[in-house]
Amino acid sequence: MAFYRVTRWQLMVNKEDTMMRKKPFIILALSLAGLLASCSYGGTSVVSHDEFVNFYSEENLASQDSYAFVLGDAINISASSTDEEENIVSQSFILSSGSISTWDSNLSGSALSFASSMVKKNSSGVQLEGDKTSSSVSFSATTVADNENENIVTDASTYTYKYNIDQVDGEEYTGSSTQNEKNNYHECRVITQTDFKSVSSYSEDYGITPSVVTTTWSSTISSLSIEVAFDSGSGVTTTTKREATYNFQYDEVEPKVGASYSVLTYYNKTVNTVYSEILDNDNAVVSGTKTIATIIEQTSFNSLNDDEPTGSRTDRHSVYNWVTNDYVKDEASSSETIDDAYVYQVAASYLDSLTASSFLSTWKQLDELDHFLLDLSSYYNHLFIDFETYLAGDAANEEIVRDGLTYQYRSRLGQVSDNLTIIQYTFVKSSDEGKRTVLTDVSLLLVNTSADEVTTLSRISLVY
Repeated sequence: MAFYRVTRWQLMVNKEDTMMRKKPFIILALSLAGLLASCSYGGTSVVSHDEFVNFYSEENLASQDSYAFVLGDAINISASSTDEEENIVSQSFILSSGSISTWDSNLSGSALSFASSMVKKNSSGVQLEGDKTSSSVSFSATTVADNENENIVTDASTYTYKYNIDQVDGEEYTGSSTQNEKNNYHECRVITQTDFKSVSSYSEDYGITPSVVTTTWSSTISSLSIEVAFDSGSGVTTTTKREATYNFQYDEVEPKVGASYSVLTYYNKTVNTVYSEILDNDNAVVSGTKTIATIIEQTSFNSLNDDEPTGSRTDRHSVYNWVTNDYVKDEASSSETIDDAYVYQVAASYLDSLTASSFLSTWKQLDELDHFLLDLSSYYNHLFIDFETYLAGDAANEEIVRDGLTYQYRSRLGQVSDNLTIIQYTFVKSSDEGKRTVLTDVSLLLVNTSADEVTTLSRISLVY
């Protein structure tokens, strides 16, 4: 399944009239007296080309066209533009890993996270494509006093790992049951996972002496994938849909007085559906079969009550044939077995996978994190590579202004009638000598000189 991945957002204009047709997403009314006179629209002082080249070199900005992001960096890039079909394309990269060294040494610190997103919507706001990936590791420590009795205090320390993928070729997945049918998407892959380990203590002497200590291991996972394949030889379209729901929670309770006990809740369900169909030119079903393989496992127990674990496993195989306008179940070919003796056993190795060190190790070794860092680096590098093509171009097309520590470089790309296309780069120099100068904004602007109006066609914002 091939999803659209953007590693470069190209702002360069190949045809002036193409940009004139683009649908704007921001319109700002400005006073353009300066622009009417000399195509200048803001900035305290004008900077010469040579002065700016020296500034660019002295601030070591040229090295950014090959910078490789690593753990320990932090940045937030967001972009929005319209494509040739007037679809709105939004993209972002968010990396927060500044406390990685603290995590490596102490297994604590501010949350580690990364997230990438590319969403394409049409002019009516309906999603056409989506590709979102995110993951994080976090730690929290809380102390909560009882509202009615301040002697009663509960302390809790919790490590949490999250992993989410939402890749959809089609409208946005909302989780509703009606959306799970195959015809809602062409293809998709959606995973939502939250794992945590928490240790909480309950006391009745202002938190000094724990009366009960509870350790909880938990994992919740849901997933949905749909894949479509067409065999030109047989004319059969095969749609494979896989759904899974997993819930696990295990508590070990240790009271100061009395025996320790444990509580388990376990539920695991997988549903694999395969459609094999002949479709007409309108994608309506002419003939076909549908098979559904379902497995459900569940177990629960509470040793405080001396209860024996109870559980079951259900294996269900259902076959349906297309008859007239719907699928009809073939009872003779379908089957179901139920094992009431099934009991899920909690393994120590599994509990070890739901710990802080395991969460951190898993997060650092994610393939998605490697891909994210490569894509982020490529995207960021090309912002500077593209900029340097303008800087090396005809100086007659540029204007550079400075306002305090902010430098704005503008290059005039072309003009049709009263509409002037400009690309603008904003650099900010830090007042702290120990911090580097950064690129904070790239905007493609359409300036209407007669209407005294500036339209933002595309924009990239960077926060460090």
